[in-house]
Amino acid sequence: MNRTLKLFLPIVLLVIGAVVVFIFIFGVHKKNNLMKPVPIRWGEDVCVRCDMSIVDGYHAAEIINPLTKKAYKFDDIGCAVLWLYKEHHFKWADKAVIWVTSAKNGQWINAKKACWVSGQITPMGFGFGAYRQKPSNVKECIKWKDLIRRIFIKEKKFEKALYSNFYSGDNASKK
Repeated sequence: MNRTLKLFLPIVLLVIGAVVVFIFIFGVHKKNNLMKPVPIRWGEDVCVRCDMSIVDGYHAAEIINPLTKKAYKFDDIGCAVLWLYKEHHFKWADKAVIWVTSAKNGQWINAKKACWVSGQITPMGFGFGAYRQKPSNVKECIKWKDLIRRIFIKEKKFEKALYSNFYSGDNASKK
């Protein structure tokens, strides 16, 4: 029996080691890989898209790259959405983890699961605030995909107004 134990002990240890590594990689590692938001240094950190200081603790956003775990910080959900889906077209965009601060209490919530409400005063004027639950004074929540669409529409209107004012008769005569 002593000889049998000597033969099987390395195999048993190898199997146990493989199981531990497997659990760590696919179990524990995944649980620790929730990609939580990185604390924002209010007034010091700047928005990746517009370079404005992030000072509003009720409308900030973070996008976490699921491949590198790097966090990108934004002052407004509009900046975050346009940066991720319009300006860069990252292959990982649909898998990105997106956090926003609640318009109610400033706590971090999952942007894709939030109840979005329009008509808010936000740093870049996109006007969308996130809530963990539907506020009682709101008829219905804007869902994530619809929020993206609405942000694209707002950006298009802003660009149109900007360019039409720039190329209006007043500016054209100054050339």
